[in-house]
Amino acid sequence: ERVDPPLTTRGKKIAFTTGTWLKKYLNDGKFDKIIIRCSPFMRTVLTATEIAKAIGIENVEIHYKYHECLYDYLFK
Repeated sequence: ERVDPPLTTRGKKIAFTTGTWLKKYLNDGKFDKIIIRCSPFMRTVLTATEIAKAIGIENVEIHYKYHECLYDYLFK
């Protein structure tokens, strides 16, 4: 049982598709700079990375203060 499982292949495809849609939305010129931030959990890093790839952004900012509550009793 993994507390921080990676994104599935399907999840990566969905994230990339979301990024493709976001790129079209963001290309309307309303934004000077696009920053992608995520928590340090594997799934969020992989999701953010796929979205960044689709948009054409090289970096994803990982913020360690962004987190979920992972209490062990939730996984029993």
